[in-house]
Amino acid sequence: MIKKSVINIETVFIIFGILQISDYVGNLASAYFSNLAVTYIVYTFVHIGVALLMGIVYAKLVLKMSLKDIGMWTRFPERIWWGIGIVLPCVVSGFYLCFVEGRLIKTCTINITVIVFTICVGISAGVVEEFLFRGILFRYMKETWGVVMAVIVPSVLFALLHVRNLKNPDITTITLLMLSGTLVAILFSLISWISESIWPGVVIHSLWNSAIIGQVFAISGSGNWNQAVYRYKLASKNDFLTGGTFGIEAAVPAIITYLGAILVIIYLRRRKR
Repeated sequence: MIKKSVINIETVFIIFGILQISDYVGNLASAYFSNLAVTYIVYTFVHIGVALLMGIVYAKLVLKMSLKDIGMWTRFPERIWWGIGIVLPCVVSGFYLCFVEGRLIKTCTINITVIVFTICVGISAGVVEEFLFRGILFRYMKETWGVVMAVIVPSVLFALLHVRNLKNPDITTITLLMLSGTLVAILFSLISWISESIWPGVVIHSLWNSAIIGQVFAISGSGNWNQAVYRYKLASKNDFLTGGTFGIEAAVPAIITYLGAILVIIYLRRRKR
């Protein structure tokens, strides 16, 4: 038990190391290109490739996990997961557009760079984070510490990972981000558990990122707000509604949406039995 706990802790550090290294190598490789669209594509492929290579080698040699054990060697995600992936960002964005006062601003026209970035920002984080957190870490902890710990521990770590993205952190934003980040990670963990695969989570995670932090549409302060073609500027400055300096992903409407989705996944799990 102690040995397995040590390996779990070691794996946490390895995963954070893989994230840093793959991000660094991706940025290094993409720096050789001047065209922004090409830069995004190169970064995405290199970031994913390095993370997958390092993760698979570590999982196979140290954790003795196969691709099937990680949840990679599985069938194509069912339609329900694609549906959830589309509904989640639509519910959150739709709430703000319909019920929260704001002003829609169009800054420029949609071009190939905007489209490429929006796709890449979704796929990059979707594949890498699901592979590392819900593929390797969740599945190894599930076998050594049980399902409950395997859901909770990686989820809290996933939230902590995103705290580093805060530019001007304050206690309210950090609290909201820790709560929202943990909940959405619990959601992804449950999806990985019920589907016995990382790919449904990859689909939902990627669609969410593309819709919420892409450059086509953004709501006050979220993702790439400053570069978005369509921007919805909220009149409210309330952190619970705006998500503070992180954006609407950490706001109360998103938190409620995550909770609702978790209940749906729990229902699907029970029905599957």
